[in-house]
Amino acid sequence: MKSHLQKLRENIWLVSTVKTIFYFAVFLVLIYIYIDNNAGSNFIYNEF
Repeated sequence: MKSHLQKLRENIWLVSTVKTIFYFAVFLVLIYIYIDNNAGSNFIYNEF
């Protein structure tokens, strides 16, 4: 089982694809938060 996981980690195409999907998902979440906060509501740090 460990050798199978090691082979998956060494596959550069798989690793780069997973990283790209992860960073794209983080980017979409940040855009969603930015749009949601700027739609007439106060920014989170303005309340302190």
